[in-house]
Amino acid sequence: MKISADGTIMKEDYEEGAKIFSKLCDYFTRKELEYHILDTQEEGISVLTACLSGDDLPMDIAMAVNACDNLLIFTSLLPVTFDKAKIKDGALAVCMVNNDLNDGHFDLNVDSGEISFRLCNRWTDSNVGDDIFAYLLQMGGSCVDVYNDKFLLLSKGMISIEDLDKFINGD
Repeated sequence: MKISADGTIMKEDYEEGAKIFSKLCDYFTRKELEYHILDTQEEGISVLTACLSGDDLPMDIAMAVNACDNLLIFTSLLPVTFDKAKIKDGALAVCMVNNDLNDGHFDLNVDSGEISFRLCNRWTDSNVGDDIFAYLLQMGGSCVDVYNDKFLLLSKGMISIEDLDKFINGD
């Protein structure tokens, strides 16, 4: 990122972010993935949303290009809410799963009980293309698809922390 003398982000970074976002939209179009562009009202941040099909639960995702921080961000809010009585189980489960992940991480909002997944990729030039978009979608989508039902079952008391541990460790 280039900072001007007055402390603002240089116009070139916004232009680079716009090029990358255009490439991302083109990628989704070529892959025949339906998407919607959000109006973020924030200069330098562009976001698209989509719904992906998983093995069990649908996955609502967002992919953002943040030109201010040179980041591509994949996020997904899971259809899971831990109530206050189970929030400690949710926190422990998120820690256990995150310990098993090679890339990306789940977050638990302890106030709302919601779980989301986030995966980021920092770029240094505008040579970002299909390989990075595919990686974010495949890795992010795979992590969400593998664990969304486990978090849901745990939140409803249908599996225990011990059951989740067995799943993670392949027992």
